[in-house]
Amino acid sequence: MIRKIQFIVLAVAFFILIGCGGGEEQDALIGTWQLVEVNISGGAGSVWEPINTDKEITFDAIGTYTSNGDVCGLSTASDIGSAGRWLANDKILNFENCPDELSYEIIENELIIHFECIEQCSHKYRFN
Repeated sequence: MIRKIQFIVLAVAFFILIGCGGGEEQDALIGTWQLVEVNISGGAGSVWEPINTDKEITFDAIGTYTSNGDVCGLSTASDIGSAGRWLANDKILNFENCPDELSYEIIENELIIHFECIEQCSHKYRFN
């Protein structure tokens, strides 16, 4: 009887671990990110430029975000709030209120969001 209970406990623990394995990508985004640089190519190469703005994005664990700026476009202003649901999968970030999917990457403590442009258009956020 004890062996049967041990087996059941181990089986349940195994299935819980297997079922919880898909959230690493979303987990890496959770928290508040401050916009610190922009990269908007004008055709002569692409260079990261520091920016002085209060624009932030906060991702939470239940799949919602808040920002004090527009997350869908290239604006660096922090005077228009936005909020909604978000989902990250295969390095694609979907904000429910944005018409386009945005690709992204996380390098150390920096989140780089790439926008749809003919040339390079990206925002770099630093984890707060």
